[in-house]
Amino acid sequence: MPEALKRKVAVMGSRSVGKSSLVARYVDGPAQEIDSYHPTIEQVKHKKVSFAGRDFDIEVVDTAGQDSSSFFPLKYAVGVHGYVMVYSITNRASFDLVQTIYDKMLEQTGAEWAPCVIVGNKSDLNGNRAVPTAEAKAFAQRIKAPFVETSAVKNDKIDEPVQSLLAEIWKSEGNVLPSAAAPAKATGGSWFGTPDNHISPIIAQATPLEPWLLEALSIIFVQQLSPLVLCNL
Repeated sequence: MPEALKRKVAVMGSRSVGKSSLVARYVDGPAQEIDSYHPTIEQVKHKKVSFAGRDFDIEVVDTAGQDSSSFFPLKYAVGVHGYVMVYSITNRASFDLVQTIYDKMLEQTGAEWAPCVIVGNKSDLNGNRAVPTAEAKAFAQRIKAPFVETSAVKNDKIDEPVQSLLAEIWKSEGNVLPSAAAPAKATGGSWFGTPDNHISPIIAQATPLEPWLLEALSIIFVQQLSPLVLCNL
């Protein structure tokens, strides 16, 4: 049986938008209690899902909340396959921050695009809405990202963000989605370059190559280059 493919996603956004609650519900299930707000110190959780006929081990990084002094920490530019960007529909500033985080992410990575999903949390507080759904959808369409509104409190659409993100990651790695692709399903309790070994954004836009083929091409390149170097000594 093939080993589960490992993918890493970072959940980002302002403080108090419900990132940790979403992660807890997604990984630990609907029975997980939602505590009152406590500032998050980065924590990592894992969940196994199946998608496109393969098993995946999803590493979910619940980041400490971002703010004006830490829009996009550099450590999240390397080794992360995709991003869940969360705002609260009741907090306009948190939506504005998500847009800034996205721009900073592109700046830090040197990429023109990266797999991400835009998530408007706290949909159960629609009466206090400060961010129109249409505006958030328009932003997601502009950056070619899926969009979903969720409620950790009501356990509404909790799986959709990572399901949608996994599809974006899968496509970015040069794979074809199955026809009428089913959402990623739990199987139990690169975006740059090759899937498990991220490289430059320029190479990332090409179709990923198998590791053995990359090694073979490297050997051929060295063999062809060596005589040229020696002739010019």
